[in-house]
Amino acid sequence: MLPQILTPVAAVLAGPGRRGRIVGLVGLGLTLGSTLSRTVPGAVADATGTWRAAYAVAAVATAALLCVLPRRLPERLGAPGERGGRSYARLLAGLPRLLAAHRELRIPAALGACVFAAFTSSGPCSPSAWRLRRWGTGRGPPVCSGS
Repeated sequence: MLPQILTPVAAVLAGPGRRGRIVGLVGLGLTLGSTLSRTVPGAVADATGTWRAAYAVAAVATAALLCVLPRRLPERLGAPGERGGRSYARLLAGLPRLLAAHRELRIPAALGACVFAAFTSSGPCSPSAWRLRRWGTGRGPPVCSGS
């Protein structure tokens, strides 16, 4: 859900002159984040010998973001009522109409759905599942059926 919210908010906050660059950077960050979210914890766990270290690194990174982001992000997006008093539910209800009217929205939405499906379906087949057998904690090769 975060990419669908973060990208348009970043585009609005960036302004017309920097919008393309900022949306590109946000997209790059989201892609790297989803890719590295499995690689980095696996490397940390392998280097330290315990999976708890990966959680400790994540906690430290989250604490660092908690200190940095409030200083770097704007306080709010526009003044209250600036967007005509539309509720969040009403904005969501308008999305199908926007997708139908604008081809340039349909293609990224379809690509995003495909990326989401690929990452979601690959979860049970992650390399850490294959290591379970080597460490003697699993009962045979992992099943990559998603169940």
